[in-house]
Amino acid sequence: DIAIRGIQQGFFKPEQVEQALDKALVAGQMGGFELKDMARWLPQMMANGAGMKSMGGFERILASAQASAVTAGNKDQAGNNLVNLLAKLNSQDTAQDFKKQGIDLSGTLARARENGQLPLDAFVQLIDTQVVGKDKAFQALKAKAATAQGGEKTAAYDGMADILQASAVGKVVQDRQAMLALVAEMTQRDYVQKVMGGMGKAEGAGE
Repeated sequence: DIAIRGIQQGFFKPEQVEQALDKALVAGQMGGFELKDMARWLPQMMANGAGMKSMGGFERILASAQASAVTAGNKDQAGNNLVNLLAKLNSQDTAQDFKKQGIDLSGTLARARENGQLPLDAFVQLIDTQVVGKDKAFQALKAKAATAQGGEKTAAYDGMADILQASAVGKVVQDRQAMLALVAEMTQRDYVQKVMGGMGKAEGAGE
């Protein structure tokens, strides 16, 4: 499923399948969203990954899936949360909602692509700079989540999603599942980069 959908969706070529699966395997080993979870959810993630269709975009989705598993209750929720967030990126409704906030989402994402930035990164950056960067309550919960464990950690992530929901972000990402994936993107950046780095050295992992 991963190989066939990845080729059909234009993320990689048939001769790159081994390389793609090596990366998927390593990403799963570094995080909690493993190959069996990917087989279930990656086809939908890739189908919603407009503007991400390259091996770099494939890696980014894999890393995001690991991050999403941190803020979700289980693997299926993690997969569903990220599918919903990716769907939001290119939805007309989202573009209209941003427009009401005076932000040209389509133009921002198009410029990002021209500069070699993936739409998901541009979207998260936009929300971070325009909305929550100045929110002290969000920043406090972010700091708490970094050190909290178990139920406390989950509560901190839920609290962040609540803050985003109540802020201007709630007017553009009304979906609670997408919001939790967005919280993962905003709080797990170092983790995402670490997983991306690991995938860069994935060659031969399948052996």
